[in-house]
Amino acid sequence: MKIVFTISQLGGGGAERVVALLSSKLSELGHDVSLITLYKQEIVYSLNPDVKLIELNCKKSRVFGSIQQVNSLHKCYVSENPDVIVSFLPVVNMTAILAKKGVGCKIIVSERNDPYQNPRKKVVRVMRDFLYHLSDGFVFQTMDARDYFGKYAIERGTVIANPLTGTLPEPYKGIRKKKFVTAVRLDPQKNLEMLIDAFSRFEKLYPDYTLEIYGEGSQRSYLENKCKEMNVENKVVLKGFSKNLHENILDASAFIMSSNYEGMSNSLLEALALGVPVISTDHPIGGARMFIKNGNNGILTKVGDTDEMFNALLFAANNPEKMQAMADEAIKIRQQISVEKIVSQWMSYIEKVCG
Repeated sequence: MKIVFTISQLGGGGAERVVALLSSKLSELGHDVSLITLYKQEIVYSLNPDVKLIELNCKKSRVFGSIQQVNSLHKCYVSENPDVIVSFLPVVNMTAILAKKGVGCKIIVSERNDPYQNPRKKVVRVMRDFLYHLSDGFVFQTMDARDYFGKYAIERGTVIANPLTGTLPEPYKGIRKKKFVTAVRLDPQKNLEMLIDAFSRFEKLYPDYTLEIYGEGSQRSYLENKCKEMNVENKVVLKGFSKNLHENILDASAFIMSSNYEGMSNSLLEALALGVPVISTDHPIGGARMFIKNGNNGILTKVGDTDEMFNALLFAANNPEKMQAMADEAIKIRQQISVEKIVSQWMSYIEKVCG
């Protein structure tokens, strides 16, 4: 089968990681796979050499659906002549739907975030909701995200979780270091400000703990200033992007997710699979609660609630044995969302849409 994936770029990001993994695995299975990126940017995720990478190098535009992007993508679709297009992320999905006009193939779009809040501009969300009716299929990360779009998405769509990478190290078995870690884009969506507030209260009681934040983003300077204001600049470390993230977080006392909303966080799933104790907000659109049973294999807190996050940090410091017991239970996720299972689910759904 000729499959063409489409995404904005292959820099760091959860959707980008999934696209790179899926395209590589489907290529290994013998399918003819191309991957189109709208923009040319440094590639973080490696691809199987049999995947045909096409970087369109479009001009970035604040206006959705620029004529240049739609035309460039349309020409590429005509040239590739796929059986199916699989597109990721809302604005790219809309552009792909417009560019697919006149191309005799199916199109599947995949939502990777909370559709109630992403994209942030209401007018873009309205246009997305209208254009999605023209798609042949939908892949969502959670049932809550699917249900947002109503009957047509429920009937034509499916829910598939993110796959774990196949190269996870074995869980850590030693004494855990007195550090909390997180790995996210430095963006208001992730509410790192709330996490820093909670940690600043915590470290007054437990000054030997640190908080390590992995990732880059638009809020770096703001968060650096926030740490100085809270007098924790020596305890909260903005570590930037790491190519050895698993090793960096493996021995932590807990992995923290403080997001206001998420699709399904890859770093959260990987922390569970690595056997790192996990504390997460119970954020929409339901990805955390799909895999975390509060008090059984992790801790869930209310979104934006600094007091609950502070209390969760206290619990982690005071109850290392209980936290480790939850982490040991969380490791079972390795079988639940293995690469093989998730790729099989994707391929079965693609074949269903293509008839």
